[in-house]
Amino acid sequence: MEGVDSPSGIAAGAPDRASVAIAFGAFLLAVADLPTVTSSPWTIEAAIGVVLGAFGLVVLVRTALRPSRQAPDLVWASRVALAFVAATGVATLGSARPVLSLVGNYDQWTGLVFFAVLAGAWALGSLVTERGRPQLETALIGAAVVNGVIALVQQFVGLQSTLPSYGDQPTGVLGNPVFLGALLAAAVALLGDRVRTDPRRWLFPAAVVVVALGVDGERLPALLAVAVLAAEVVVGYRRGHLKASLLYAVAATAGIVVGSVLASVAGGLGVVAHAASSQATETFGDRLELWRVALQALERRPLFGYGPDQFLGATNRLLPLSFFQPQPNVLYNDAHNFFVDVATMTGVVGLVLVVGWLLLAAYRRSGRLALFFAVILVFQLAEPLNVVTTPLAFLALGAARVVPRRSPVPSPKGPAEAVTRQAGERWSRPYRVALALCGLAGVLLAGTFVAGDVLYATAASQSSVSDQPAALVSARRAEALLAPWPQPARLLATIHQFLSFGGDVAEARRAVTWGRIAAERDPTNGESWAALAELEIGAKEYSAATTADRRALHYEPWSPVALNLMGFLDAHRGHDAASRHYYLESLAVEPGQPQVRAALDGKCTPPKDASGVIAILEHHACD
Repeated sequence: MEGVDSPSGIAAGAPDRASVAIAFGAFLLAVADLPTVTSSPWTIEAAIGVVLGAFGLVVLVRTALRPSRQAPDLVWASRVALAFVAATGVATLGSARPVLSLVGNYDQWTGLVFFAVLAGAWALGSLVTERGRPQLETALIGAAVVNGVIALVQQFVGLQSTLPSYGDQPTGVLGNPVFLGALLAAAVALLGDRVRTDPRRWLFPAAVVVVALGVDGERLPALLAVAVLAAEVVVGYRRGHLKASLLYAVAATAGIVVGSVLASVAGGLGVVAHAASSQATETFGDRLELWRVALQALERRPLFGYGPDQFLGATNRLLPLSFFQPQPNVLYNDAHNFFVDVATMTGVVGLVLVVGWLLLAAYRRSGRLALFFAVILVFQLAEPLNVVTTPLAFLALGAARVVPRRSPVPSPKGPAEAVTRQAGERWSRPYRVALALCGLAGVLLAGTFVAGDVLYATAASQSSVSDQPAALVSARRAEALLAPWPQPARLLATIHQFLSFGGDVAEARRAVTWGRIAAERDPTNGESWAALAELEIGAKEYSAATTADRRALHYEPWSPVALNLMGFLDAHRGHDAASRHYYLESLAVEPGQPQVRAALDGKCTPPKDASGVIAILEHHACD
């Protein structure tokens, strides 16, 4: 395969229909959504990613174990990718809650399964042939255009009933303007040659992408897009098409500015206004502090880290008071840096393996898909992992064009593509059986997850309109399908809590039971323990509530809710000095709590009892 430009990766003889299927899967990954039906905009995307990853892992294993007639760098990249997945598995087993590390926190899903999906997506991308590569690029551009059109409608028409915006920023179907911006900026990298060579066909898609990028309002994606456009000019100068490249770069930059101005006029944010109003400390301060604390946490568990999606439990208790004072109750489940995340979750072993994998996978890769990957990788150095953009980046890297060596050595048995095709055919039947079985397993897992999430969203909706009996039925069904996660158990606790209002002791105890189940499923999450403490206060189990709240403060020492709960519990036991200490700590984090301040000034008395509705201090009206 060395020296041959036509195959992009592992199975050079893969039929073009595989390339078409992969391109279609990539498109679905970026646009599929069931708004108002699922609890998250990423539910369907996460499910599609699992299916794609299941197919891709078969390809990855086959390449790693059958190296004959394949490029050594590709074979070793596959082996290192498998080693990284294995190391992530070891980190998962050593985490505080292996089951949760396996699947990842709900609505984030960056557990072991996610990292396996990344490896599978890269392997799938390597099946894309030279003829199929433009189809994949078109699919990615199409996904960006669909999201861009939806973002423009969100900004200028409004879709609040189905696709609410993120504050005053549109999101497309990606749930967050940050990820929308990443996809749009990466699409700018794919559009350069197309706009230059066929402007009539590609001018409108490019216009949608760049205007939506300006409307999106995120600074880093816009900056990356401008960097890509500058590179277009440099490359155009070297290759003799400077005028066309310069025209594209200027027009695209103008489109970003126009989108930003239009967003500001429509009451949105816009990237220019956002950049003008931001400060360096605001942009980088939190991230630098997170990275510092992550390295501090890594010193305690250097080899395999804390397990996938356990960043919050590893770092939150190490953050200083000053970190939370500008933004009380804001928690970070992610380092906002791909490599810091990997290091914290999988340790030095995982970090070394993922760096080695990326270096081998990027070796001799070039072209627009490689640039697509580079844009999102740079983006991931300052933003969270995502179930859509991150797998798409790895898929693009696998499909990127292979740069031929200067002195290719032809195979004595014929062209590399033909030899690879023959080697693949000898294993076609077991290979196809494995693909079918793993694909079926992925579909079943994804279907179970989606069904559970729909039931969970239904239960939450029913509970919000006080239809607690119906919500209870839906929540129990969701719990049966989503048992690894604390969310359905927490919802059941809330429903039973509502049913306990009026003095139903049995319902109050059921609420406590489900609250404890939720906390034990995510034992390093202080919010879960504080929620359990509230439920135990409602059931008048004050000793148990104190134990639960101490665990909450262990993991979130600067949580105003947990501090106020401990203040209430100490006041209930008559420990006024200790109660005052916790209330003062709470005010140090969040000064804007008039009830707490009034109580400390002697203008009212904190509640000494609680039953039914949780009468903790922040909910207690001081007259």
